[in-house]
Amino acid sequence: MVTREFWCWYFKINKNNELLEQILNELRKMNKSNSNEKIDDIYFANKMQVNKKNEESKKEETDAKKEESESNEPVEDPFWNKK
Repeated sequence: MVTREFWCWYFKINKNNELLEQILNELRKMNKSNSNEKIDDIYFANKMQVNKKNEESKKEETDAKKEESESNEPVEDPFWNKK
């Protein structure tokens, strides 16, 4: 009777252990796939922010160049430039 109880307990513990290992493996697989998606999402979001900042800086540069070119242009006096 004691040996029977021991073997049942041993089988039950091993079965539970196998189940827990399977669950752990599945969770690890899910975590890997989710982490890859998160990395892709983070990469895409960072790329979009960099593109947006680049566009803003280019716009600021062109605006600054326009202002500089407008301020450096000589003013033409219509009375002096008559031919």
